[in-house]
Amino acid sequence: MTDSWLPTFAAQLLLLVLIVGALSGCLEADPSFHVASVVIAPTDTSIRYIGRTQADGSEAVRFDWAGSGFVVRFAGTGLGVRLDDGANDFNIDLNGVRQPPLATEAGRMAYTLAEGLPDTVHTVRFTRRTEPGLGITTLRGLVLPPGGRLLAPPEAPGRRLLFVGDSITCGYGVEGDRPDCDFSRATEHADAAYAAQAARAFGAEAHLIAQSGLGVVRNYGAPTETSPRPMPSYLDQALFGDEQARWEAAPWRPDAVVINLGTNDFSTTPHPSRPVFLAAYGDLLTRLRSQYSAAPILVMAGPLMAHPAETYLEAAVAARHASGDAAVGLVRIPNTLAYPADFGCDGHPNRTGQRKIAGPLIESLAEALGWVPNSVLAP
Repeated sequence: MTDSWLPTFAAQLLLLVLIVGALSGCLEADPSFHVASVVIAPTDTSIRYIGRTQADGSEAVRFDWAGSGFVVRFAGTGLGVRLDDGANDFNIDLNGVRQPPLATEAGRMAYTLAEGLPDTVHTVRFTRRTEPGLGITTLRGLVLPPGGRLLAPPEAPGRRLLFVGDSITCGYGVEGDRPDCDFSRATEHADAAYAAQAARAFGAEAHLIAQSGLGVVRNYGAPTETSPRPMPSYLDQALFGDEQARWEAAPWRPDAVVINLGTNDFSTTPHPSRPVFLAAYGDLLTRLRSQYSAAPILVMAGPLMAHPAETYLEAAVAARHASGDAAVGLVRIPNTLAYPADFGCDGHPNRTGQRKIAGPLIESLAEALGWVPNSVLAP
């Protein structure tokens, strides 16, 4: 439903009333509710953002990494959003209950997230199911029916985990019903992947720096043993889709960093040589250690990595130990995935396959951090 973005005459009068009354937000016509509505700027401090975001200087906030989004508490009967999006799918959690996903259209649109609610206090969590390659999401406003108001947001989790990965971390094809189905945005669901499962097991907030097809030094299908922009080159970006959008590491410090890279480097030929791969992985570990001096770094050797990836990862971890960094560890994920039962689209792990990957990682995180996991894995 297209948003005209132009207030009606009646809405302008209501806006004057709000200004005189020094009330929060503004009133204008919005198709989310088809009546004059309270519009909240994306920079309002009552919005708590999840994942990496960037304020673009025009009262808008952008995000594109899988799992990123926002959470709000509000008093009122409904909530809408104004988005300028690529074409993504989103999770909506209303008062802790998962709602049907929202599939956006490309361009500037308005969407209703919840309506017809009791006029009480509600919480909405709105996050991307899809990976950054499907386009940047720009939030241009939240919309409340007349009388609605934002409240202080829910407190952020005290625990934080950073995941650096590829399509498996994004949940590519996880909702597929068979290994030979073709990928579609509807089959991608980051919240059903191992990283989100591990974060839920500890009640932690997760940042997912992941994109399908990227490797440590060589991306999927590259004709040479190195690629111009493998995943480590995106590590300091607030947005995957904007090289100029830089991320400052200091404000958000993870308790642990998990890396799951190497599958794409060796999934097709030519493979990177051992010296080239180890140099790149060593640089990645050095960068992460310089940014997060106290965080354990867990290197995942996943079940779908082709030989000799695991051998090279063992060598990379051993090199860090030799340099005096004992807080880097190797997490071996045994290949217990059953074919075809544990696979979704394009041969990627489905929900049960992702759960089998999450289990050993959760055990390793518990050991490294002294955290006790709960049993909440499913989204």
